[in-house]
Amino acid sequence: MATNNTTSGTDSKGEWDTAKTVDYKEIKQLSEQPDEESLILDVREPNDFEAGHIPGAINLPASTFEQDLGRDEVDFVRRHGFPKPSTTQKVILYCRSGRRSNIALEICKGAGYERVRNYPGSWLEWTEKEKEKEAASGQAEEGSSAQA
Repeated sequence: MATNNTTSGTDSKGEWDTAKTVDYKEIKQLSEQPDEESLILDVREPNDFEAGHIPGAINLPASTFEQDLGRDEVDFVRRHGFPKPSTTQKVILYCRSGRRSNIALEICKGAGYERVRNYPGSWLEWTEKEKEKEAASGQAEEGSSAQA
């Protein structure tokens, strides 16, 4: 089970520490500056994903997650329209509240995924933090227009 240790996700050797979880700041940075070796996986159902998701995330529903990870490359791409994550790729999992993504984390570990971490705040924290940022920037804009 993942811990709530969300300090830097890199250990002293520069490796991605899978014993740590991902926090809002880390996933926000990755969503704004994606890299080729990292993947954000939303394990909510497709209708939830379509209603809103973290920018750059792709959907792999928890309801079929274990079965999907067991698919061969061709079948996986045919079903999902994107390449199957490699077992050495950095994978960050999230859902609505962190429960399903934590289960998916254990499935990944059992399937041999070496660099997988959970974002326990998940969609609930993401939307809350984004609303806070919007409100703060709206107040800043109001303050600057009032001074003009």
